[in-house]
Amino acid sequence: MKIEKFKVRNYGPIKELVLKPDKFQLIFGMNESGKTALVEALSYVLFKKNPLVLRYGKPEDITLEIENNGTIYTLPTKKMKLPLPDSEISGIMYVQASESSVFGTKGQISFWDGIKSIFSKIGSGMTFARLDEKIFKVVGLTPRKAEWVEEKKEKIEVDEKRKEQLEAYLQKINDIEKKEAILAQSIDRRKMLKRQLTEIETSRNYKNYKELSSLYTDYLEKKTELQSFERYKYDYLTTWQQLELKQQKGKEDEERQKEMTTEIEKLEKDIVELKRNQDVIDIKGFKQYLIRAQQKTRKSPFIYPSIILAASVVLSIILFFTVGFIPAAVLLAVGLVFAAYGLYKGQVDKELTTRRDEILAKAKKVFPDLSNLDELTDEIELIQETMLRKETLVEDKKKRLTRLCQAHEITKIDRALGEIRSKTGLAELSDLKDKIHKQQSIKNEMSNLGGRIAGMLSEQNDNRWKGLIEKMKTNSPQEEVDISMEQELRTELKKLEVRTNELMHEVHLFNEIQRKTHNITDIRSAFVELDRLKKILKDYDLEKNAALEVRKILQQMSSDLDTIIDDIMQGSKSLSRYFALVTDRYEQVNIKNKNFVVRDKKGKEFAIDELSSGTKDQLFVCFRLAALKKMYPEGAFLILDDAFVFADWSRRQKLVELLKEFVDQGNQIIYLTSDDHTRELLKEYGAQVTTL
Repeated sequence: MKIEKFKVRNYGPIKELVLKPDKFQLIFGMNESGKTALVEALSYVLFKKNPLVLRYGKPEDITLEIENNGTIYTLPTKKMKLPLPDSEISGIMYVQASESSVFGTKGQISFWDGIKSIFSKIGSGMTFARLDEKIFKVVGLTPRKAEWVEEKKEKIEVDEKRKEQLEAYLQKINDIEKKEAILAQSIDRRKMLKRQLTEIETSRNYKNYKELSSLYTDYLEKKTELQSFERYKYDYLTTWQQLELKQQKGKEDEERQKEMTTEIEKLEKDIVELKRNQDVIDIKGFKQYLIRAQQKTRKSPFIYPSIILAASVVLSIILFFTVGFIPAAVLLAVGLVFAAYGLYKGQVDKELTTRRDEILAKAKKVFPDLSNLDELTDEIELIQETMLRKETLVEDKKKRLTRLCQAHEITKIDRALGEIRSKTGLAELSDLKDKIHKQQSIKNEMSNLGGRIAGMLSEQNDNRWKGLIEKMKTNSPQEEVDISMEQELRTELKKLEVRTNELMHEVHLFNEIQRKTHNITDIRSAFVELDRLKKILKDYDLEKNAALEVRKILQQMSSDLDTIIDDIMQGSKSLSRYFALVTDRYEQVNIKNKNFVVRDKKGKEFAIDELSSGTKDQLFVCFRLAALKKMYPEGAFLILDDAFVFADWSRRQKLVELLKEFVDQGNQIIYLTSDDHTRELLKEYGAQVTTL
């Protein structure tokens, strides 16, 4: 058995130490360098040392590899398969600088019984007497008389009486056994059906859990995907649409502005031209001429006054001759007046006609297309009317022009559109529509998924879904089940329950009196209880006989192991030889009253407590070498922490020679020291040195 490798981290002064120790290994270090911490860490792993008594507590980060008969074991491990000593004899394989004694806290008796246990391969250091007493106590026997204790004796009597009651009850059973057998089968079948229904329920729950997990995963993915669409707001879409409509209207207004400006300019040119014509009319005095020219006169032909004059003369003559002079004179005077007026009127009409011709001639120079003065009048009226109409139209268009979208408003609209494009990261309204549509599609999918999840969980708050789904977590069913068989199985179970209840009722009625009499619940349990009682009563006898046989064996083993311990004390590879070589004074070591007694060359004996502390330490080291060779003939390791601290130079050198011999015989030594002389001495004998 050899320590192949160990690694210790963060324990006491040791930050990290990894070492593959040689067969003869020296670990050198000054005080507080970690030697004690290393010994305590190794003893904790190897010998299950109580961490409460360790200076640095329980080592948390340590591994150790041990080779034994060609197999490597890694410690610590829960299942110890190595034959390492523990409890009261664990100190046999290591020496602490502060205490080199091999005896544990329970004293020498426990130590020697532990040594015997190692050789006999039983126990963990328990004394044979204590083991014998414990076996009898467990069995329930008194150690001295080997009789049952009162409590167990009463229990055996109760079991015997109960066994007789059950046997009497079971002898009365006839055909009810068949019904009980059928009942047992029915119960087994019922259990199987319930198990199958449980599997179906588990399968359904598992499928529901998987479906919910999948739906929730999809829901979270959609929720995450929706977050990337947060910038695409419906308000942006409506605003964008309104702005584009305004922008389009602005462009249309801009075009309309150009058109209206052109129209106004054309109208103003027309008005200027009309005003120019009107100025010509005013300058030429056409209006005044026309006012006078409008006095229409009827042409009075010269013949009419002549006729009137002739008629009045004729009539005057006639009246003169018929009526008299006065009427004839009056009629003639009237005729002369009318004739004179006719002549005057004709002259005036002639002057007006001449004037109208002159005006028409002048007007034709301005308006070549005129054919008469009436057309001139119409033309003047048309000019005034047209100019008024166009002036009104210009005013109206100018008012409308001021109401059209101005250029700064278009710039403002463009800036607002730029802000929306920046917020959305999109260039076109159609892209935003697509994003909004996709966003709504995701929301619809989320709503669909959320509705299904909420319906299955009966919970609307999606913040609680994860916890509820986790609570529903179900392991996969152990085997595939046919869920469609559930109703058929439930129907069968229901029928079976009815049949089972009928059988149980029949058995109950049959056995009611007997069961009450013998305190029996059912026939099956009665058989089971009877078998159990028979086995228990039989085991009682076996336990008693076994305890008595073990006592004989332990007594024989104790006697035989004393001989083995004597071999450790005497012989060519014994404690006596090693101690004599080291001290050159004491030639024999014996065991008396479970303690060491040495005898010098003069035959004088000394108890161990009468020896000096250094000699006592040397005795314990020599004992360890002899005991380990006997206990582990295939080889073992020994850990020494400054075991030679109280030895003089001569004995120290002899102790090193013994260690070298121990190593050469297939064993391993790991020696820790802070002494320079000891280091040089062990190095001289071939020890590999590692400095902390």
